[in-house]
Amino acid sequence: MPTMREDLLSSLDYSLGLPTHELAQRLLAEIPRHIQNGIFHPDSVTRAVVDGPIPADLIPHPNFQQKQRLELALATAFSWLEQRGLVIKAPGINGTNGFRVLTSEGVKLANRPTFDQFRAAEAFPESSLHPSLQGRIWAAAVRGEFDSAVAQGFKLLEERVRAAGGFKKSDIGVNLMRAAFKPGSGPLTDTAQDGGEQQGYMELFAGAAGAFKNASSHRTVSYSDIREVQQVLMFVSLLLHVIDTRAGGTSPPENDGQQSTSDCPPYPSASCSSARW
Repeated sequence: MPTMREDLLSSLDYSLGLPTHELAQRLLAEIPRHIQNGIFHPDSVTRAVVDGPIPADLIPHPNFQQKQRLELALATAFSWLEQRGLVIKAPGINGTNGFRVLTSEGVKLANRPTFDQFRAAEAFPESSLHPSLQGRIWAAAVRGEFDSAVAQGFKLLEERVRAAGGFKKSDIGVNLMRAAFKPGSGPLTDTAQDGGEQQGYMELFAGAAGAFKNASSHRTVSYSDIREVQQVLMFVSLLLHVIDTRAGGTSPPENDGQQSTSDCPPYPSASCSSARW
């Protein structure tokens, strides 16, 4: 496996244009080469990448201006890692002298697919979802429990329709949605809309129940990409907001009784209290 120096300097102009998170991921793979007694110094990693070993290797050295730009880019990438708790200050005098520790999450994210998963989860803020999906359902999604998150989301949607429409627990699935949004007479139908719109909302909710809720009830549905799960949960979120509007504009208690997880890192293995996760 090539070193970070070989990787970056083999195509320096391209490397200098990399976004910070891409350099950060490369640092996570490089840092273990420089750890001694569990700690490392960012300056030592930077020197190894920019200046190379002694005696010199055969990799062309950057010119002065390129060297300054590369050093600044690496410093920014180290800051990115520290902000996310992937690299932390070493305890005691070592930390005071600038030494750092690679956390267990940082070790895992040296793996490219895991890092990409982290980035996708980071781009999925809890606040983007309906309050009822925040807390345990959002947390399940960013922990990588994709099937569970989707199933819980659609179960919650069905429960909200039953409660808002005054239905019995035995009313479920597609039939429940068709009754709740039946054009002209459904308890959640907006009769101010024209007939086509009313029909469309009924089909929208019935289709959601048939395509997602029924599927997860009858067979194992496997999701492998957090981006797909984000889109599904955003769809559920939209439907929940429609129910809030039809039920008189009142939303259920935030997080559906669950404590907020907004202060938890958006990564499956990050540490959070059991109440939040």
